[in-house]
Amino acid sequence: MNRWIGCAMLASLCCLVGACGKKDQGKDIMTTAPKKVEHKVTQKMDSYAHSQSVEWLGSTYTVMTNREPDMSLPLADDGYGGKYYDNTVKVRILRKDGTEFFSRTFKKSDFKAYVPDSFFKDGALTGIVFDKAEGDCLSFAASVGSPDKMSDEYVPLRLSVSRLGKVTISQDSDSEE
Repeated sequence: MNRWIGCAMLASLCCLVGACGKKDQGKDIMTTAPKKVEHKVTQKMDSYAHSQSVEWLGSTYTVMTNREPDMSLPLADDGYGGKYYDNTVKVRILRKDGTEFFSRTFKKSDFKAYVPDSFFKDGALTGIVFDKAEGDCLSFAASVGSPDKMSDEYVPLRLSVSRLGKVTISQDSDSEE
């Protein structure tokens, strides 16, 4: 019986050595594991709408601003690979009787001449907010910059609407950036 166990062990050893000795010479196949492709969802900045009454030129006006993501515009980039929809901001100014004095929807392209190329290329129109009534103009603060709400990278701008409805845009030199 020891002889049978010895033969079985010898046969197993021969099979093992034979299997180890059989290599596909020169046919080693090297592969890498497939990389996970992360599909990042295009993000949106929050929408907002604001309305306030303003005393201007001896009367009361209602100034309304409304920011909305616009999926038809080129995407903005937060600088870390995050993509965002750019925004439009609608500014409306109503007279005391409710008739419309001014209405315009602004896009980032309206500010191209006042924004460095890097902010224009990757940034978004982050907002327009009413600031003050000053002489013959209503003054607004506007900004183009990173769409990430945690970022403080933006270009501060001034937007004015005259008593005749003429829009003037400039860089905000009074801003504390």
